[in-house]
Amino acid sequence: MQGRILAGRYRLVHQLGMGGMGSVWTAEHLTLHSHVAVKLLDTEIAKNPDAVERFQREAQAAAALRSAHVVQVLDYGVEGDTPFLVMELLRGEDLGARLSRLGRLTPRALVAIMQQVARAVGRAHDTGIVHRDLKPENIFLVIEDNQEIVKVLDFGIAKSAAPGFKPSATRTGVTMGTPYYMSPEQAEGKREVDHRTDLWALGVICSECLTGVRPFDGETFGELLLNICARPAPIPSTLAPVPPYFDAWFAKATERDPARRSASVHELCHTLSELVEGRVPASLQGVPMRTAPLDGPAVPGGIQLRGPQAAGESGVVPGNVATRANAAVTVPEDPATIPVTGRWILPASALTAVALLAAGAWWMVSRPAVAEGPAAEPSASAAALGTSLPEAEPASAPGTSAAELTQPVPTARPPVTPAVAAMDAKPAPKAPPTPVKPAPVVEEGKPAPAPKAPKPASASLRCKSDPFTGALRPTASGAPGSVACKRNPFTGNYQRL
Repeated sequence: MQGRILAGRYRLVHQLGMGGMGSVWTAEHLTLHSHVAVKLLDTEIAKNPDAVERFQREAQAAAALRSAHVVQVLDYGVEGDTPFLVMELLRGEDLGARLSRLGRLTPRALVAIMQQVARAVGRAHDTGIVHRDLKPENIFLVIEDNQEIVKVLDFGIAKSAAPGFKPSATRTGVTMGTPYYMSPEQAEGKREVDHRTDLWALGVICSECLTGVRPFDGETFGELLLNICARPAPIPSTLAPVPPYFDAWFAKATERDPARRSASVHELCHTLSELVEGRVPASLQGVPMRTAPLDGPAVPGGIQLRGPQAAGESGVVPGNVATRANAAVTVPEDPATIPVTGRWILPASALTAVALLAAGAWWMVSRPAVAEGPAAEPSASAAALGTSLPEAEPASAPGTSAAELTQPVPTARPPVTPAVAAMDAKPAPKAPPTPVKPAPVVEEGKPAPAPKAPKPASASLRCKSDPFTGALRPTASGAPGSVACKRNPFTGNYQRL
């Protein structure tokens, strides 16, 4: 194919790419010695009259539009059985390639591109032409004189009612376009498809540029159509940080009822520019804002990347880009917590006060009377009541046997004041006397036996703090992080010792 001459004027130099309909070549004009792009229809596809008609319709649509943002068609012809289309040669990359290479666009970079796309699509709509196949691969970015110029490509399935434009061969029940960006009326194969189907496609493209994820996707073609036509539409802010009100903008651009979308592509682009600049668009004021802040969290993990992540002067921010948008997004769960709000503070305080009063009253009624017995240490209550305690007993005299030392020493009972007697109406029963063990007999010449060590006290109860509520719960004695605790007899809760 290389070196082939078409119509005696264009010599094919090298192939630029290959697509489903054919191939694109760089060609040299033999008379003008200029380079152009030549699009050749595949020979097998050229046997289909519908495919040839679509190819010719692309040439007619592009030639009818005189815009700096529409690729210019220079010539059309047939070489043997192969139709060809001659266009201006563009150097740069399409929007799909940029997303695959860099990730996702910043809001301002997206607005700069969409403003130029709106000029091209708006010019087509004013002429009565509906593109019907807008997608990132049909938006080409050209660098000329340090400026980026956007051009819209491929009007092959365009529909028009303009004079001199060959009517489309679209039939009812036949879907035309790239599935990911088709509107519901286009996916259903309806004939009444107008300029508002292009608004749907632009809304989907903008969401993909900001989030890096196609908003409508599916494992099969049927699932994709179901997501577009019936299932709830995705929310862009759940996929990546987006500007405020972008969720509402996307919801309006992808309304399943075409009458509820924006009136024109210029209105759609102007509203996008307003929200990116931080202004509240008038057409979106009544729509609830359900967006994450622009500096919100990064895109959750578990999403398949579409391209490397980089940021720089290209106006692209890093981000995760997926080829399947409807896949489940896994978000790490935070530890469960019990919400505490201000409206519960007052009732909780009142219940706590009532519980404390009831516990105090029960303790006052059921506390035992003052029991008789030896006084150990001067107590604070005795000092407060003004009672006097007996003086310490004198030390035992030399020669006192061990048996005599073990006998209980009677002590004087502290006087009871009238206040204590009034509280203790019933006398407390006397405690039984402690049995006295006889002292061991020590034979002369033998050392006295060592006293037996007291048995260790039973291990105290061990508790562990509940990670969710903070309350203490009984646990095994060897459990890590456990602390000594006891159970409150009034509330039943466990407390630290």
